[in-house]
Amino acid sequence: KGSPNYYGLGIHLVVMNTRLCLLWFAMVFFQIAHACELRVRVGESPPLYQYDPASGWTGLEIELAEALLTTARCRFQFKRVPWKRALVMAQQGQLDVLLGVSITSDRDAYLHYIGPERMEVVVLAVQKDINVGIHSLEDLKSFPGDIGINRGAFYGQRFDRLFQQDAAFRRKFYLSVNEHQNIARLNRGWLTALFGDFNQLSYNIQHNPLYHQTKIYPFIVNQNHVYFGISKRSVSPSV
Repeated sequence: KGSPNYYGLGIHLVVMNTRLCLLWFAMVFFQIAHACELRVRVGESPPLYQYDPASGWTGLEIELAEALLTTARCRFQFKRVPWKRALVMAQQGQLDVLLGVSITSDRDAYLHYIGPERMEVVVLAVQKDINVGIHSLEDLKSFPGDIGINRGAFYGQRFDRLFQQDAAFRRKFYLSVNEHQNIARLNRGWLTALFGDFNQLSYNIQHNPLYHQTKIYPFIVNQNHVYFGISKRSVSPSV
């Protein structure tokens, strides 16, 4: 298989520029005193991550992780783990590296950050026949049907505030283990929309039949830089 087509404005330039930044970050953080071996969380989410039995793990996140860890002269092994569980494992020192991490105050307690790695844009994907006016997060309270989101994912401080403080807003959302569960529920009619990474949704709508009845609605839920998250419990900055 050829390399996947990464979506988003200038994403190939982002990869190249990020690699150059990582040369410096890896030298500073790891200090390359001796070889290390790290456990890196992955999940099946093309084009960010995808697995092929013949070629192993590929994708944008994989390229960036390999650039960082190879520069740091670290051996590494990929571990397929659901996102919410991966956060707990990093906190406990059972995983060493998380990819595509948004900075939050909760995560500050157990993660070091390296980056930024890239810009993440979270958008709303809906069933093709849905046409409603959504101009703000508050408008989602009147959205027809339920919206799938992923456990442990960060959708911005404003979303977090509304989710915690507004019961009507919170009732609109179904918490799933991952995006695969969300798209399955949407195709069965149990959801009418879901949140997702713009690059991932764009790729899947073009290449994955499960997404062919889905469209990206012109509304940005949140956008922020994401980073490599390094477990404070298992990795010392002097590794």
